[in-house]
Parts: sequence; structure tokens; C-alpha cells
Amino acid sequence: MKRIKSQHYYYAAIIGIFLLLKQYYTATSNNDLKFLLTPTNALVSLLFGSSPQYSTSFGYVYDNLNIVIEKSCSGYNFWILCFAMLAFLTVNSYKTHLKKIAAILLILTISWLLTIFVNTSRIATAIFISEQFPNSSKQFPWLHQSEGIFIYLSFLIAFYMILNRLLTKFKTTNA
Repeated sequence: MKRIKSQHYYYAAIIGIFLLLKQYYTATSNNDLKFLLTPTNALVSLLFGSSPQYSTSFGYVYDNLNIVIEKSCSGYNFWILCFAMLAFLTVNSYKTHLKKIAAILLILTISWLLTIFVNTSRIATAIFISEQFPNSSKQFPWLHQSEGIFIYLSFLIAFYMILNRLLTKFKTTNA
């Protein structure tokens, strides 16, 4: 296959996918995001030994944990941001069109798996904080959002550093 010199088309495609997914989110409901909500819910249920009730309008409601897992805590924005970051980092590592396209599609799936893990971690941390500090949500209404930002940003940085290191190591061993 012919080696590609210009990455611009792939960067445009990644940005296009990101923007399309972002636009899609504005019109979604809990049912539309079940591909993120259901696996996250399954892991939260497993971790805490609790069963929720599902409602199309509310999402997964855990009465005993006093939480609701719904659209705004699906991790969707993290998913598309993680996808874009990892795709931008990876696309230069391949030389053929087919490998670049396959890598972009694979990264879409890998970022989905990472999102399930990170979102479950974020929800588990939020439950732990609310159990340790029962009045924290009333005293510090910004705490839940700050905790989410901290966890998402920490994992994005960690994923970037790990993948960058692996790609750098792979390039030097194959050079």
C-alpha cells in the first residue's frame, strides 16, 4: 500500500466524528445512551451489591445508595474526548490508509471500554464520598462536579502518557 504523507484528512475525519457525536448527544435520551449506561450500571451494581430500578425519564435509580445514573453521568463527553485524544495520538503511527482507518475504529471501541471503567470509578468515588461525608452535597454543592472533573482529567492524562510511551517505545524498537 502507498505511504500517506499528509495526515490532514485523518485529523479532519477525527474532528468530524467528534463533532457528529457531540451533536448527536444534544438530542439523546437515557435510552439512546444505554450503550454507556447499562455496562456502567452493571459494574456499579456488582461493586455495591445493589439493584436499581430503570426509568426512561430518570435512568438507573438506586434508592439505597441515593444516586441516579442517567444521561448527564453517562460519561459520553469523556468518551468522545478520549476517542479524539487517542486517535490524534495514534493516527501517525500507521503508514497505510487501511491501518489508519482500522486504528480510528479500534480507538472508538477502546475509548468506549475505558469510559465504562473510568465512569464506574467516578461513580464509586462519588458514592464513597457521600457515605463518608453525608452532608457534603448540601454543604459543598460543587464537590460532585469537581470530583468528576478531577477523575476524568486524571485518567485522560494517564491514558495519554501511557499510550504515548507505548507508541514511542514501539517506534524505537521497530526503527
